[in-house]
Amino acid sequence: WSDAMAGGGREWQKRFLGYCQRMIRENFICNFHLPQLNYMTEREMQFSQKFAPFVNEGNIIGLMDELSTAQRDIEQNVNSKMVFFDLSLKTIMLMKQ
Repeated sequence: WSDAMAGGGREWQKRFLGYCQRMIRENFICNFHLPQLNYMTEREMQFSQKFAPFVNEGNIIGLMDELSTAQRDIEQNVNSKMVFFDLSLKTIMLMKQ
């Protein structure tokens, strides 16, 4: 996965990480069962039905911090393969919480 992600350009990688942050927020809000607070497409909502239970108050801050750190690292020209590999490992650990 990190190899595939590194294949995109830096701007695409930054946009992807920004999108991930938005989706983490939307999935966290989805757990409140208040659809008027969500801003997702139908396709995103279908994905969120299965993904939202994994985003909770125990890991939301850590997930957002890791995504922000990865985005900052990409902006500062850190090796993108290393950034995405590190992000994937940390995300796996956070999702188990």
